[in-house]
Amino acid sequence: MGSFSSKLKITLKNILEFAVVNVVTISIVLGVLVLDQVTKYLARTFLEYGKPVNVVGDFVRFTLVFNRGVSFGIFNSSEATVIHLLLPFLVILIILFLVYVYITISKEIDISLIPLVKVSFGLIWGGALGNLIDRIIFSYVTDFIDVGIKNIWRFYIFNVADSCITIGTLIIIFAMIYSDITRKKKQKVYESDKSIS
Repeated sequence: MGSFSSKLKITLKNILEFAVVNVVTISIVLGVLVLDQVTKYLARTFLEYGKPVNVVGDFVRFTLVFNRGVSFGIFNSSEATVIHLLLPFLVILIILFLVYVYITISKEIDISLIPLVKVSFGLIWGGALGNLIDRIIFSYVTDFIDVGIKNIWRFYIFNVADSCITIGTLIIIFAMIYSDITRKKKQKVYESDKSIS
């Protein structure tokens, strides 16, 4: 019990430190949240459901849809199912898990990449919270960004939050790969210096 209690205290301390000192991430979270909610409001106000509006030819267009599934329309259905009822709770669990992942990565990643980690998690959390707000208020997520080539191929309709989650994930993957390469190079230099001496 004592071990669990001390681990819990350390985790809570780390989360508190994250919240207090990580102004960059929190600023990005708030910025993404505002941008996401404003663009979704504008889409619901000015777009007609299911009717495409060309923005850059027909390659980029705005098409209002309501997504009851997960990102990019996966599990989307108009019928309320168990997965739709559980999604808000799942998103909350994912956000909490990402706090843990963030703290872990921040301790292990090359120190020069910490700003990238802050930006990436700000984008991911901001996007996740933006979609969570939609689920809580409307029980669906407002999607409207429609990219593709005529009717030959079109990507899933998405929103600002989905974009931020995707970009943030790509940044963190890049940071982790780069950090691993840097660590291996430093290890080789250290081992060669050690063998010389």
